[in-house]
Parts: sequence; C-alpha cells; structure tokens
Amino acid sequence: MTRLLALDTTTEACSVALWEADGLVVYDHTLEPRSHTRRLLPMVESLLAQAGWSLTQLAGIACTRGPGSFTGVRVGVSAVQGLAYAAELPVLSLSTLDVLAWQGVQTQPECRHWQVAMDARMGEIYCADYDWDPATGLHRTTPEQLLKPDRLTLLAGPDVGRIGAGWALPELAATGASVDAALPHARSVAAWAHELLGRDLADWQPPHQLQPVYLRDQVADRRPAAGG
Repeated sequence: MTRLLALDTTTEACSVALWEADGLVVYDHTLEPRSHTRRLLPMVESLLAQAGWSLTQLAGIACTRGPGSFTGVRVGVSAVQGLAYAAELPVLSLSTLDVLAWQGVQTQPECRHWQVAMDARMGEIYCADYDWDPATGLHRTTPEQLLKPDRLTLLAGPDVGRIGAGWALPELAATGASVDAALPHARSVAAWAHELLGRDLADWQPPHQLQPVYLRDQVADRRPAAGG
C-alpha cells in the first residue's frame, strides 16, 4: 500500500498531510508567517504519531519545490532532504504552480483552462497557464514565469479558471476576473502526487537531487520572508 508524506511551505501557510491508497489520512496546517522553521518538523512528528506510522513505512515524500517565498522554499526542501536521508526514502518534487492548478481543477472541473498567479512580492507574480482534460490530466502550457502583473496575458472564455493569491494584487484585481485566491496546501500535494503515481508519471528522485526553484535571481528580499 502506497503511503506518502506531503509538505508545503512555499507561502505564508505551512501544511503537512499523510496519504495512502484510500485517500487523506491526517492533515494539519498553520497560517503563521515566519514560523515554518519552528513548526514544520513537530507537525510531521505529530501526524505520524496520530496515524501510527513511522518514516520507514512510507513509500516516499512529496513536496513543493517552489516558486514561492525564498525562506519557505528553502525550509521545505531542507526538511524533506533531512527526513528522506534519515529513512532512505525517494522524493517527489512538484511545482507550487502545478499544485495550485490541481487545486483549482478539484473545485471547478468544468474549467478546461487555468491561469495560476502567486504573489512574488516586489510588484511581481509567479504564473503559468494550464489545460485540463479528464482523460489526459493537467498539462502546463507555458513555462513557469516571473512577470509584472501588467505583462500577463489574460485568457478569455467561460471555461477559464483562475487561482492564486497573485490575483488579489491591484493590477489583476482591477481586471474584474472571477478568481479563487487560494494558497497551496499539502492535501493537494498528496493528491496530485497520487494522481501522478497512478498515471506512472511520478519522477522520484534521491534526496540529494531535490532542488529548490526560485525563478528570481534576486532572492534576498529585505523584508522578512513569509516562511522564515
């Protein structure tokens, strides 16, 4: 039976989930900016205890690799590497933008095209576009990008969905587009990982190959990072 630990720390939210073949087992999250370093590992330990599992009973660990908060991404990647090394587990790293698109599909499956926008600070967004088909799954149709909001090309049509906190920025909010300003969470990391496993599309890696994705060369923001 496939048992997964899933983590997301790429925004101001921090979340952990345990998943097995029948679905979600336990889940926890906190919305406490700059607390990820302190909260993440105790959350993992607590959920494993609730489920009666040990790390060595897992098939692997799934996590978001970014883009997102520089400190949050770094904390998550480092924690996953440490846990995976300790239990000799493989790692499945997922784009934060892909996970948000997956969340959107779960709430509005009638939307066949998706635009994801995350607040990247400094007046910019992380973004990507997607196509969704129930038969073939979710497919990214643009690269992951770092853009000024006014450079984003809006898709039109009744079957377009939009998700992510970036849509709350004034430049995008002014478009009047209907959006879900959701944050990514570990439940979707686990569900998306399970979907990829079912389609034999999961790209498992040894922990030393796990790499964060920032998209921005200038990652040192003078303001406190959301995930610190």
